[in-house]
Amino acid sequence: MDPVGLVVAWLRGVELPALGTLVWAYIPNYICAGLAVIPSQVISRLSHKVSRAREMGSYRLGGLIGKGGMGEVWHARHRLLARPAAIKLIRAERIVAEDSETERLALQRFRREAEAAASLRSPHTIQLYDFGEMDDHRFYLVMELLDGIDLESLVRRFGPQPPGRVIHLLRQVCQSLAE
Repeated sequence: MDPVGLVVAWLRGVELPALGTLVWAYIPNYICAGLAVIPSQVISRLSHKVSRAREMGSYRLGGLIGKGGMGEVWHARHRLLARPAAIKLIRAERIVAEDSETERLALQRFRREAEAAASLRSPHTIQLYDFGEMDDHRFYLVMELLDGIDLESLVRRFGPQPPGRVIHLLRQVCQSLAE
C-alpha cells in the first residue's frame, strides 16, 4: 500500500521526499513482508503433514483413548461414512524381528488373528472393521468404538458390584470367549 499512498499524495500535490529517502524508509517493510512468507510456508507444509499423519486410509484419527503393552488406541472417524471407530496401532517392535523369517511369521500370525476376529459375531465381542500395515511397518486394527467404561473404572468409581451384576457381566465375557 505504500506506493499507492505515495501516488495519491503526489496526485494531490504533496511534495514527496527524495527517492533515496523513500527507499530507505520503506525497504524494511518489504524485507519483513518477504521474510514473513518463509515461516508461513513452513507452517502451511507442517500443517498438511500433521493432517496427513492423522489420516489412515478412510479414517481420520481423533484423540488418544489409551496406551497399553501392545500399542495405542485412538478414537477415529470414517471420512465417508462418518462412523466412529477405535484404531489400535500396534507397536512395530512387537512384530518386527531381527530376521525376516521371524518377521514374516509374526505378520502371518497378525493377519490370521485379525481375520479370525473379523469373523466373530457375538453381541459381546467388539466388531473388527479393518486391519492393515502402515508405511512405517506398524500394524493397525480398526474396531467398533464402544461408549462406556471398563470394569476397572466401574469398580474404582462405584465400588464392589453386587453378585447378580457380576454374574451378568461374567456371562457376557464367557459368551464372547466361548465364540
